[in-house]
Amino acid sequence: MKPSEHCHFVNPTHWTDESPPSLFSRGAIHAIPSQYGPPSIQRKGTTLGTNAEADPVPGAKALSSSGFGIPFSWNRRSPGHISLLEEPSAAGSPSRLSKDSGSYREFVKDFRIDEVLETEYGQRRKAQHYVGSTFYPNLTPGSRGWLNALAVFDKQEPNRLHGLLGTTRNGTPLWTEFPRPPPLESPQVDREAELKEGGGFYRRLSNALPLDREAPDSRDPVCRSISYNLQKLSDTLDVSIVIAFYNEPMSTLLRTIHSILNSTPPPLIREVILVNDYSDDIALLPGGFLDQYTAYLPKTSVVHLDERSGIVSARLAGIQAASSPVIVVLDSHVEVNIGWLEPQLDRLWRSPESIVFPQIDSIIPTDFSFSNTSGIGCWLSFNWDVQERSTLTGAVSSPEAIESPVHAGGLLAFRKDFFLRIGGYDNGFSFWGAENVELSFRTWMCGGRLECIPCARVYHLFREGGVGYATPPEALWKNRMRTASIWMDDYYELAAANNPYHLDHKSVTIGNVEEMEALKKKLNCKNFQWFLDVVDPKHEFRRLGETILGLGHIKSENRRDLCLDVMNNPAKGSSVGLFHCHGLLGNQGFILTKKPSQLRLLLAEKDSHETLCVTPQATMESCDTTLETAQYEFDYDTGTIRWTGEDEWKDTCMQVEPATGNELPLVKWKPCDKANPDQKWSWPPFPSSRYLPEEEKRHRGLLQGPKLMGEPRVLIKSKEDPSLCVDALPHPDHGTRLGATACKPGGSVSQRFFIIGNTGQIMLDAKTISGDALCIGYPDRVFLCEDEKRTRNFSVEIRQNGLVVWTDSPETRQAKACLTLVDAHKFSSPSQGFVRFEACAKTADDASQLWIVKEIQNGTDVTSS
Repeated sequence: MKPSEHCHFVNPTHWTDESPPSLFSRGAIHAIPSQYGPPSIQRKGTTLGTNAEADPVPGAKALSSSGFGIPFSWNRRSPGHISLLEEPSAAGSPSRLSKDSGSYREFVKDFRIDEVLETEYGQRRKAQHYVGSTFYPNLTPGSRGWLNALAVFDKQEPNRLHGLLGTTRNGTPLWTEFPRPPPLESPQVDREAELKEGGGFYRRLSNALPLDREAPDSRDPVCRSISYNLQKLSDTLDVSIVIAFYNEPMSTLLRTIHSILNSTPPPLIREVILVNDYSDDIALLPGGFLDQYTAYLPKTSVVHLDERSGIVSARLAGIQAASSPVIVVLDSHVEVNIGWLEPQLDRLWRSPESIVFPQIDSIIPTDFSFSNTSGIGCWLSFNWDVQERSTLTGAVSSPEAIESPVHAGGLLAFRKDFFLRIGGYDNGFSFWGAENVELSFRTWMCGGRLECIPCARVYHLFREGGVGYATPPEALWKNRMRTASIWMDDYYELAAANNPYHLDHKSVTIGNVEEMEALKKKLNCKNFQWFLDVVDPKHEFRRLGETILGLGHIKSENRRDLCLDVMNNPAKGSSVGLFHCHGLLGNQGFILTKKPSQLRLLLAEKDSHETLCVTPQATMESCDTTLETAQYEFDYDTGTIRWTGEDEWKDTCMQVEPATGNELPLVKWKPCDKANPDQKWSWPPFPSSRYLPEEEKRHRGLLQGPKLMGEPRVLIKSKEDPSLCVDALPHPDHGTRLGATACKPGGSVSQRFFIIGNTGQIMLDAKTISGDALCIGYPDRVFLCEDEKRTRNFSVEIRQNGLVVWTDSPETRQAKACLTLVDAHKFSSPSQGFVRFEACAKTADDASQLWIVKEIQNGTDVTSS
């Protein structure tokens, strides 16, 4: 069932001045074709009170008596966002709209004004009469802007453009402000508890503030002198405002609506659609206080969803119900600036295939003050966890649109036809998260533009110390990885490593993406490399092979059960240490970069969300301080991590430092020593499939590793020293080093291998922590068997003369290298030697390259070759 098919409206009834609709009255709604134009929300089974016909119907008389057509005289601050037409308007308002009455005569035809106000603006569901605006006398009669300007209440003021809101006809307000609480910082207030209980802001204070308050004008001077032609904009681009919410506090929700209606020119707004995503707050239930209150708000209606479906589906329900050519999506806790809408519509008029958004200023959650020194500016990019990354814009000297790779998500405007043409929101998303990044990628890659309008500014209530509602972690993971799977191409693996929820929850899935893939093909969308090169050219890692050396856990080669760990405290100034390897990334997830040369933590800083890097003091600092964090040298062959900075730490290497007692070893930087096994580390190379979700591995045919066809387990013994066997060493993983250890009867699990004839691979009997199959790879490591670059592009061949040869292919059998025992008995732990592929000796008598392969059956060596 589509979201728009399971909605409820409050049942319209006849009201006296003081009798709002019944608390529990209900009535179903259906999106049906309207004889007046696009589909709109209509009532089913409407019953009016017995006095309905006797009630004065708002029409010509009410409009004429309101003074619709009074000469314009408005001087609100800097009203640069209003431009009146020079053509004279007819005095008063016609009681009927003639067929020649304006550009929308084909829309309204010959219906009475009261019929239009009822059908298009829900007059009979309102407890106040629509009286027409006193501020726009020169709009063309019959035009859409003219009609929109009719649907306003009485007592209009420059700061109440849609009239007096939320009051009965005798002026009694429906909302009463609560007593003002003490400041949040006062001793008698538990700050942490208040913010947590309030969902991230001081709710008791919000309840005590007026619903009608003027936001300060934060526009730059260049924006205040610009005029916009309301007739032009409203003729073709009037808007439906869609606000989706779940258990939003009533005060912030109503203040949002009041702000929009008070500050936005009525010709531009056709409707405000509130979409209730199955809230369980009693005031938000169908027939509850919110439904009653909207009877005292012009142009405003509520769509109630019959099940919780998340922000994306809720917005889609509102968009499907909307009848205007332009959709404006807003969060349910905003207050708009003067002139917030006009520049966005002006840009959509000039650029129909743009999605636009405003600059976002802040409402401080602790005291509800307004701030233009924090918020979200015009340029947004993304992090590799598929979450937006924003900065403030600062003062602007031009009102022109600013291209942005990504938008913030909660505030945007677009032409409905373009939005639907590129697929709308992805209905495979769940609840909340990453829909803004996905839509941003799709807009750019499929032929549209994403632009910030610097002269459009909206205040947004940002949360602190709490959340509005809980989003299941699997839903957030699904949305991010679904975005990465569809749009990020080769960068999918990087996104997967930055969203490792699947490593500990194997059954999660991104859902079916066939519809989105078909849309991508139909629209002939560009690839992700194009997006990085053209749209976001300053983004890091635009060339994966040139910038990322390794990704994953960093394991000690001497203490192979220990990995580098941030000790559950990813914060600036905190220490890194060692902890038992778990293979789930998180605290043990790192990325080794080349340009700049940094040892980064995958997790962001817990408070500031900054990227953190490891310093030679074994602490974490912001990666922006490049001189302190970007002077590493990673030697994959030797396994050393060396600091090259010109400071006291120059030429020191990361080392395991034994601790006292039963404590875990520490991490220190000590003078580099190639012979010191405590300075040997291994890390998974990149790119690889090591951290892909099982669903993706299954899709790529990588889940099970090579298929065994009855191959026996074997030991690989050195002919030079038969006491030593090739060993993957304890706790093998993608990228760990091969060694040679004392052979054990029947072989330890890390000494047992399978010779896979059909693929030419030598597979370990042991697997990774996460169960991935491992194979011997070039030159001296074990890698995932599905790693085409490191284990599948070549073939391993066991020859009769005892050579284990790395060949370029089974067909040519051209030897590339031979397995060689290196440094036998020079070390004692964890290996008595190392094994690597080196150039084959010219003669066959080099014992270091000769091996004995013994089959194991029931723990006994039974064959040799």
